[in-house]
Amino acid sequence: MRALLAERQCLVVLDNARDEGQQSSWPGLVPLDTTEQARAWLESEASAWLATLRGAAARGEHARVAATAEAMEGFANVCAFSGYWTEVYHLSSEAAAALDDPRLRAAQLSMYCWALANEYRAEEAVARADEALEHARRAGDVSQQARAMYYASWPCGQLGRDEQRMEKLRAAADLFEAAGDHEGWTFSMLSYRTSRASSAAPRSPWPCTSVSSPSWTRPTAG
Repeated sequence: MRALLAERQCLVVLDNARDEGQQSSWPGLVPLDTTEQARAWLESEASAWLATLRGAAARGEHARVAATAEAMEGFANVCAFSGYWTEVYHLSSEAAAALDDPRLRAAQLSMYCWALANEYRAEEAVARADEALEHARRAGDVSQQARAMYYASWPCGQLGRDEQRMEKLRAAADLFEAAGDHEGWTFSMLSYRTSRASSAAPRSPWPCTSVSSPSWTRPTAG
């Protein structure tokens, strides 16, 4: 019974994360009256909610898994190296594939690329970004095409493919501009210019920064 209650609590929190701003009526042991409380609980109980997400995936609850992962993208921004995002976005990519939604597949594969690059699994990350680009083109979604190019630039830099990295950043900037996404265009151009300026610097796994101060800024979802 305790395990069932814990799983039910996790499912409610995941749905709270998915349905941004909505309040839960579940009378659980943890207060879930606000989105902020839900996020704090997600961080402290990561092992529990990740197990619940795995369970939802195993039960074929593809829409829940994909929607939850999309909603958690903002949370990923503030704890990029928590260690569980690779699995989260692997599960959501599989869920999007099961739903046969090309835009969703592109979005989740781009995030999967980002998570893999955080673990320095650069070859895999590039492959996932290439898949994301393919599905974004299938969907006719220019913004997602831009994001796939932008995300691919990071692992290209990790692999020492500087020219390819800069080509992808320029392509991303052009696509973001075509999509009317000023934020994405700005990030892409800043990354491109910084990459050019640092191309002669000592090798760093971070393509858009100095060796001493790594950071990677992701444009928000389009």
